[in-house]
Formats: sequence, structure tokens, C-alpha cells
Amino acid sequence: MNIAIIFGRKNSKGLPNKNIKKILGKPACSYPIDAAIRSKKIDKIFISSDSNKINKIGKDKGCEILHRPKSLASDQALLSDAIFFSVNQIREKCKNVKNVIILLCNSICVNNQIIDTAISKLDKGNLETVVTISKLNMFSPIRAMKINRDKLDNFFPNNTMKRYTSLSGDRNKSTDTFFITHSCTASKINVFDNKKNNPMPFVWMGKKKSFIIQDNCVGDIDFEWQQKVAETWLKKN
Repeated sequence: MNIAIIFGRKNSKGLPNKNIKKILGKPACSYPIDAAIRSKKIDKIFISSDSNKINKIGKDKGCEILHRPKSLASDQALLSDAIFFSVNQIREKCKNVKNVIILLCNSICVNNQIIDTAISKLDKGNLETVVTISKLNMFSPIRAMKINRDKLDNFFPNNTMKRYTSLSGDRNKSTDTFFITHSCTASKINVFDNKKNNPMPFVWMGKKKSFIIQDNCVGDIDFEWQQKVAETWLKKN
């Protein structure tokens, strides 16, 4: 059995109400919900949210609502904790769960083809997780800076970085830089057996990870500029 869980809480601050914000005429959370509904490989869909609006949208579309306690819906709460809590809830509700598909209400660059491809790839390979990524060389560690007492410093020392890549400022001459977009994460159920065994920062992904490359995706939307990029992706896909 393949289970999808869609996560999103209310009262976001970076981009107010980002999970229900209208994007191309639809609430943001509708995109991952609809993609899961259209999937040919997902057997059941759950919503994990403290938002009545998100829960209503999901319930009206036939999703089952999971209780999300206040302690896992605050500004300080970690998504990873909410994910492991929800997976434990599902294990009590459903038998023979094979794969868990994690979707986020504000990561809207997703469709059913991406979900089905991720599940197919996960089933065929000796993998723990298949996750969506995008090449974003403009955000390469080589080009990253930090502020140190009103002065700019390289985020990582050159002596460290040159062991791994060219130090060229040309974004296409250093090693390609890929970022996880969270549009879709498909993980085998045993990934959630022991969180401490999984590498940071995304401890719900396990160690053996493969990927699906998305063009021009900015991941989960937390700032206004990301919405414009996501709209471009949606119009194409």
C-alpha cells in the first residue's frame, strides 16, 4: 500500500497564509492534494494540519484528516517531528504500508506523473527514498557569503571548497549544485523505524536516496518571489 501525507499548518509568517494562498486561482494546498488524487499508485491520502481551511479542502476531496497536536504546529515545531508522528498514526490505521509519499502544502510544483515516477523508481531500485531536486547553480556554496562584523566572508573557506570543486565565480564552471525541492518525497516505510539512523537535515529521507530532476523549481514557497517562479512552472507542467 502506498500512502500520501500532505503537511501544512496555519499562521505562517514568512509568507502569510502561504498554504492556502490563491495561486493561479487555486489555494496552494490544492496542488499537492490534486496531484495525489490523480496518482495511479497512491492508495490513500491523509492531511496533517491544524488549519480548518486546509482540512476542509482535503476532506471535501476525499482525504482523511490526521490529528496534529499544537506542539507540532507551532513556529518552533520541526516538520520532521510532525512527519514521524503522522507516520506512527498511519501505522495504527493501515496495514501493509509499503511506501510513504510526503507532500507539502506550499511545495506546489508537483503533478501525478512526478509522484508515480517517484514510486516506480523506489520500487525498482535498492533505495530508501526518491526525492525531487532542481539544479540551482546560482546558489552554489562557492558563491555563498556570510556577514562577519560588517564584512563579507566566504561561507566556506577556499581551502575547504577547492577539495571538492573549482573556485571559479562562474556558476557553470564549478560542480553543479542541486537542492531538494520537497515537491515529492517517496520513502519506504522502514525509513521511519529509527530517526537517529538517518542523516541530517532531512531525517525522513534515509540514506539511500535517488532523485527526479525538476527544471526551474524553487521548492517550498516561503517568500513572495518564489510564488512567481512556481507559477511559471505550473503553467508549463
